Amino acid sequence: MSQDVIVTERPHEHVALVRLNRPKVLNAISNELITRLADTFQLLDADGVTRAIVLTGDDRAFAAGAAVSKRSPATSTTSTFSSRAVAKLAGRSRAESGPEKRGCRGLTS
Repeated sequence: MSQDVIVTERPHEHVALVRLNRPKVLNAISNELITRLADTFQLLDADGVTRAIVLTGDDRAFAAGAAVSKRSPATSTTSTFSSRAVAKLAGRSRAESGPEKRGCRGLTS
């Protein structure tokens, strides 16, 4: 059984602690990690309880950067991650474009 790349905890009823969980590679960012973060954020946004999300790493590193071991030598740094995974994390479909305003439920500006 593989270990989940994201661990979610509830230190308080309205707070979700989302921990990157790839300690062997210092939480290097991969397409899988981006996709799981997006899924987790969408679930927390829709749960009707979460008011704050704290994103953290572990004792050694928050994130070491891009997971370069997953890239082929011909892949440029700018195309390391699939545009689909990044769009999902940004909360957009592939058809959407332009700046987006996101508010926090229960907070006013």
